[in-house]
Amino acid sequence: MIKLVTILFLLIALSVFSQNVDGVYFNSSKAKPASLKDSSKVNSFTGEEEPRFSIGASFGAGIPLQNFSKSNGYYLSPYLLSGNNTSGNNYTADGSAKTGYSFNINAGYHFARRIGILLQLDGNINGVNTSASQSQAQSNGTNGSLSNYYIYSYLAGLSFSLFSAKKFNIGVHGLCGLMNVYYSEFKFSFPFSSNTPYLMTVDEKINPAITFGYDFGLNASYKISKRIKLNLSVDYLGGNPVFHSATSSSTVLGQSVGNFTDNNNYSMPTGLINANIGATFFFGKVKG
Repeated sequence: MIKLVTILFLLIALSVFSQNVDGVYFNSSKAKPASLKDSSKVNSFTGEEEPRFSIGASFGAGIPLQNFSKSNGYYLSPYLLSGNNTSGNNYTADGSAKTGYSFNINAGYHFARRIGILLQLDGNINGVNTSASQSQAQSNGTNGSLSNYYIYSYLAGLSFSLFSAKKFNIGVHGLCGLMNVYYSEFKFSFPFSSNTPYLMTVDEKINPAITFGYDFGLNASYKISKRIKLNLSVDYLGGNPVFHSATSSSTVLGQSVGNFTDNNNYSMPTGLINANIGATFFFGKVKG
């Protein structure tokens, strides 16, 4: 949290300082400054009036980091971990996640020359490194399948323009909010006993976790018209979800033979690098 506040403070200080720098240092055209009345919606580098509102969308790749990508510790599997109803213990879980897909939808309001408010919905879909997770969670002779991880983040914060030319812009943003993590569900089967051909099927489900999330990003954009920009962005998304409840149900020939509850606490420090491409659409008055 201290690092988050420090970074946001530095970004705000940099942006406020940069507003006092004349755009002549970055733009040889030496455009005349706009009047004070319109300064809040004028590009301080080019002197051109720009719209305040924007809506954007992008998609790309999500690269897992921290325990989310590791395969060294517990793969959250209550049946194989305990074999009975347990609660009250704290563990660190690994996710064995693979590189997956990333997307976001955002809306912005530029209330000063280089500072704006940004609302963003992030989504990540990551598969599971099956061989790694099975080596952690499955015994010999089992056959299993794992669902994808789904992570949704609801974020808000500030955006800052660091450099802007007539068509090109570089900016950064710092966001925080809620991260909703859906852990991979595990379904597997194995021989019910050594002297029977019947298989026992176990279906494990983990309740999703909601935690504090944060996002820091760098983006570059290129204006293709007065109201449309193409974007390239790289973000770091982080959080520490804790999963509190998991259940497993076992069946043989469709008949229930056991249900287990795991109420231990499993924390999974999670990081993602999201590299996306997309477009932003602007609304409001544009100088002809």
